[in-house]
Amino acid sequence: MSRRFGDRDRAIFLIIPFVDDGDAPV
Repeated sequence: MSRRFGDRDRAIFLIIPFVDDGDAPV
């Protein structure tokens, strides 16, 4: 469970800055 949450938190933290900048990593 901890690993799953950590992985999701990591992705969110890495995506948040991109989305916040207006340049989603898509």
